Amino acid sequence: MKFSQADFMNLVPENTLSDLARFVRDETGGKLRSFLYELAEGVTNYRTVHSLTEQVQHQYHGRFAIELIQNAYDAVARDPQANDGAGRIEMRLVEDRDFGTLYVANDGLPFSRSNFISVSQLGQSDKSPETSIGNKGIGFRSVLEICDRPQIWSKRVQSSEVFDGYCFSFNPDLVRSLLEPILALIGKKDLSQTEVWLQDIVDWDDGLLAKLHSSIHRQADAAGTSIENWIRSQLSYLSPYLLPWPLMDRDRVDAIDSFEKMGFATVVALPLKSSKSAQLVERRLTEIDSKSLLFLDKLQKLIISVHGNDHVFERIQKIRPQGLRQYSKIQIKLHDHSQKFSIWRREINVADMPEAVRASIQGLPGQWPKLTKVEVTLLSVIARRQRPANLVFSFLQSWNREQRSMSMHRSSVT
Repeated sequence: MKFSQADFMNLVPENTLSDLARFVRDETGGKLRSFLYELAEGVTNYRTVHSLTEQVQHQYHGRFAIELIQNAYDAVARDPQANDGAGRIEMRLVEDRDFGTLYVANDGLPFSRSNFISVSQLGQSDKSPETSIGNKGIGFRSVLEICDRPQIWSKRVQSSEVFDGYCFSFNPDLVRSLLEPILALIGKKDLSQTEVWLQDIVDWDDGLLAKLHSSIHRQADAAGTSIENWIRSQLSYLSPYLLPWPLMDRDRVDAIDSFEKMGFATVVALPLKSSKSAQLVERRLTEIDSKSLLFLDKLQKLIISVHGNDHVFERIQKIRPQGLRQYSKIQIKLHDHSQKFSIWRREINVADMPEAVRASIQGLPGQWPKLTKVEVTLLSVIARRQRPANLVFSFLQSWNREQRSMSMHRSSVT
């Protein structure tokens, strides 16, 4: 049996929800309350958020694979126990739904409350630019190119054996399910059994409910349309990707159980929305190569699985950083093939930068004014004898207006 979101809200007993599930539900309840209050007051901040979400989705078009790797690696890198490069990331494409599902799992730190709030907002990242590759709080929206119902399953703590932490989804059905109960609410009708949940969210007095009723009628009249059509048009501006809802055991599939048994801390599940999306995901996964691991110091394995065909990239530290330039050497293996790289690093303190640069950093949004240092990394392929040229890659974890908070450049040195 398939439940609508409104059915789900009414049918899940309060005493069966975990404290984290209630927190997820209450977060969305607060946002719905704010939405209805804006309707009552005749303001449209929700439209601004909708517009920004669409702009972000357009700007990050084609970047879902790298953004998913970055987000997974950031969870690994924040784990204080991952210093020995033991982290795992697995990207698995499985034909388990209409168009298949892309799963991205990592065994870093589980989702925290601040992680949850950040992914449920727009541009409110809790990540530090010193320790994270991604830190603008908008990269996760890149998955909307391939999926319109993303899910996140996570442990409460790393020692958990099950996904008992922040487990939630974003689903357009939630927004669509609001139409009938809002119509009943402003029509001053008794709510049905599957609509009564809205009354708990909108715990307003009669005066505020009357204001909502009057405002919606006035705005619908001004637009020359019916009450129902006007409310439906406003709901189209309410982004479902700011409205998380708890996942329950009935939402599980075999792949989630598999990742749980393998000890992963977090899994992002992306049910693909079309055959075109499935083809795009398969193409992007096959494009991932050894260069994807070059600067992921705390990662040991990146597993790419496409319909059961596995490619396991292993990153092996051959020489640990040493000396003034922190020289090191790594090897990246894929089955019987391997490639070695030499790496040099240098940290630059923000305090030692020119005044104009320091002023620019202080003027940046979010966590950037807290930045105290940046790291510049130069990496060179150790060429085999039959190859006369070395490929050189440089990496700068810094702010880039047009792309992301890292830059990697490739050049050939003879």
